[in-house]
Amino acid sequence: MNPEEYKLLKLFSDFKNIDQYIECFLVKYDVRQAYLLEGCKCLGRRETGLFARIFSKDNCKIHSSIRKWFPTLIETHLPGFGSFISNDKIDLNEITNDDDVGRILGYPAWKGFSKLDRNEMHYSFSIRITFKDYPSKYKHFFEPIEIITNVSSNDITDDMEIIKRKIEYILKVEGESGETGLIIQQYINTIEVVKNVHYPVKYLIKKLIENSSNGSNGSNIGNTDNSSDINYILTEKEKDEIRNYIWNINDSLNQYDFVWDNPIHIGIIISLLLQHENHELEPFYNYFREEHPKALESIDINCKYALALIRVLDMAKYS
Repeated sequence: MNPEEYKLLKLFSDFKNIDQYIECFLVKYDVRQAYLLEGCKCLGRRETGLFARIFSKDNCKIHSSIRKWFPTLIETHLPGFGSFISNDKIDLNEITNDDDVGRILGYPAWKGFSKLDRNEMHYSFSIRITFKDYPSKYKHFFEPIEIITNVSSNDITDDMEIIKRKIEYILKVEGESGETGLIIQQYINTIEVVKNVHYPVKYLIKKLIENSSNGSNGSNIGNTDNSSDINYILTEKEKDEIRNYIWNINDSLNQYDFVWDNPIHIGIIISLLLQHENHELEPFYNYFREEHPKALESIDINCKYALALIRVLDMAKYS
């Protein structure tokens, strides 16, 4: 095993996802003020010192990995969200709503995020990083990633381009600086701003109903003539947006091959979109973040629901 492979082995034995490592690197070099670590079971709630050594199994691997690779960074736990990773201690007293979280994370569109009207057309932006020429056995670690994802009612492409240029400099220039540099610097391929337009649920439901009422089966997608039913045809972007909404409530259903002119399928899709906007479990989302035992039980029920719904969709498709 050559030195480069040995470094990669050490890196990926500590970090589950490559974006966690890159995010910490960007914080270290002040590209962003902080990164919010989510997705670990403890979400930052861990003990230190003798108590931890006695009662903790591994003191949560991702936290220990961050301390190992980025010893100068500080963790600040925000209940229900996760842990801020930053160069300076975050004052939790300054956080009163989602706007404050976005400000701390360096999102250009943080102001007014708490009042964002998702019933109107809006945008999401992120920085997408792709990789090349990496060792084939580490392929699963080098899937494209998207970081600094934020939502806005306005087009903030120019602001995101500024952030992208900072990231390019840090990852491709500072990333070459010896032992403290970015181990994966040579494998970085492209860094780009990704912009997506988001269609509100009420708009999509209206179009689904109109699409069904007018008997359009989507076969004219891409047609530019002035046919009378052109406004009722679902575009591929609109279909993707529908799948994204469905993924938010049940990730087993979003890749299902819906038949867009099947009235039963359309009815089920509309029901799922309404569920997204009026989900009875929304007041308990923090329990899901914290992996409460009841949350795990609810997830299991949701999986069974998805399987049952897929059987119904299949029956409607082939009947």
